[in-house]
Amino acid sequence: MSRPHLARPQVDIQSISKEALLNRSEMAQASSKVRSAAVRRSQVISELRPQLDLVGEVGSAGISGGRNLGNAIDDQTSSGLDWSVGLRFSYPLGNDAAKARLDRREIEYQQSLDDYRIQGENVLLQTVVAYQDLLTAYQDMAGKYQSALASRREIQQLQDRMKLADQDPGKTVAYQIQLLLDAIDRNQVAEEEFLVAVVAYNTSIAQLQRAQGVLMKVKDVVPLHYGPQSSPTAADPRLPVGLNLKSTK
Repeated sequence: MSRPHLARPQVDIQSISKEALLNRSEMAQASSKVRSAAVRRSQVISELRPQLDLVGEVGSAGISGGRNLGNAIDDQTSSGLDWSVGLRFSYPLGNDAAKARLDRREIEYQQSLDDYRIQGENVLLQTVVAYQDLLTAYQDMAGKYQSALASRREIQQLQDRMKLADQDPGKTVAYQIQLLLDAIDRNQVAEEEFLVAVVAYNTSIAQLQRAQGVLMKVKDVVPLHYGPQSSPTAADPRLPVGLNLKSTK
């Protein structure tokens, strides 16, 4: 299982659109149909064109015309071979059946081109939508993280205030504790919202990879380690700008 991605998207719409057109199975299928329709169309076109054939014949002289049939076997070895070479030209006249087939193949070919264009437009639309969703999810995750940071800072400030209660003698300890508990509740909500945003962002990454046709490929995946000695910090270049996951103590 891979770690969640927190880095800013490093892709542009032109490159991912090109990759989607190259990798999506729908485009490969549509392209195959266009090629098949083009082959069938060219076959029918060839039936309507003039045809010039080179023909040749080779035969044993013992069975050629004008020879005695009774001596044919002996003549095969003594008289050598007969051969002939010629040209045969044909031109189709009034080939209505072939013309009808050509009209049908032309329609099939144009339909295959239209299907290819429609598939390409659908793939590009899905890719653009997935790309926009990715950017939106990232911005939402960054905003939720800033909210979580603000709630952490509020808790830290209240803790510091309780340690220096003499600076605010008009407030009772119970009041300070209530403020701290309220801040902790707000922090919990902010942290949960941030985690939900992280899940949504990673889901949008998968959706974009699916739109590109590379969901099952592993490329440029750098897992973030969350062990006790390797928690991400603001110095980690893989984190979004302004995101610092270092806990407030």
